[in-house]
Amino acid sequence: MSVPKLRFKEFKDNWEVKKLKDLTEILRCGIASTPIYVEEGVPFLSAQNVNANGQIVLDKYNFISEEFHEKISKNHELSNGDLLYSRVGASFGNCAVFQLDGKYGVYVSLTHIRPNKKLLNFFLNFFLNSNNGKKQAKNGVFQGGGVPNLNVKIVEKFEIPFPNIKEQSKIAEFLMAVDEKIAQLTQKCELLGRYKKGVMQQIFSQDLRFKDDSDRAFPDWEEKRIKDFLVSHKGGAPLTPSDFVKNSDYEVIPKKAISSGGKLSLSLSEGTFCSEKFFKNNLKSVVDDSYLITTLRDLVPSGPSLID
Repeated sequence: MSVPKLRFKEFKDNWEVKKLKDLTEILRCGIASTPIYVEEGVPFLSAQNVNANGQIVLDKYNFISEEFHEKISKNHELSNGDLLYSRVGASFGNCAVFQLDGKYGVYVSLTHIRPNKKLLNFFLNFFLNSNNGKKQAKNGVFQGGGVPNLNVKIVEKFEIPFPNIKEQSKIAEFLMAVDEKIAQLTQKCELLGRYKKGVMQQIFSQDLRFKDDSDRAFPDWEEKRIKDFLVSHKGGAPLTPSDFVKNSDYEVIPKKAISSGGKLSLSLSEGTFCSEKFFKNNLKSVVDDSYLITTLRDLVPSGPSLID
């Protein structure tokens, strides 16, 4: 294989390409039989516990009994450093390195992967979560009962490009450092968000007041109804499934585009659009950048307004 365009300068050797099954000691699904869940016991991980950021999340899971875990662990022993690869549902193609203490079981919706000596676990994890890895997953997925499904026989055939172990280690260490920086910035952003929320509460309850440049108090606040400040207001258009089109010049603002942080996020690649006919029949619901958009109820899944 030709070398990648971006590369650490100390490495010169060509990369190899092999199928995943030739680079693993273990590559198999978790337990296929549905266990009897218990209120307390051994956590039982499934596809929902592996997110798109390559992390294992433990906000929701079921428990299996110690006896059932002992029975399944003979053939499905999970060790630190193994990979858990989601192959079913909306999270298919997500991969994470298992780094948890204690006992855990693995359900069939996850693929249990243990690389052999030719491949570092974190290098493989980063590849499977990369665009190239996701593309192979997307090409191999099929709809099983309406649910995205990656057969393990397909996963085995994934083509994995890889350099020697030293270069793998260098790449993995670099990407892990980037992940650590992202985690730090995310935490900082969350803390600033909480600070902002607290300050806003104090400002709008008037427990916190600012002063002017001469250190004098500003005048007391007035209180009026919001209608006294509005030049125009309008409701959203009621759309039905037939009114939506894959793409057009007429975009719909969906409810999901409005976040609790007061941001409006519209995706050019995954936008929501309506037909020209519907747009022209609902000009009263058209807005521009002079409007504020707000959600008033949680009943209609379609967009509250149209934009031109």
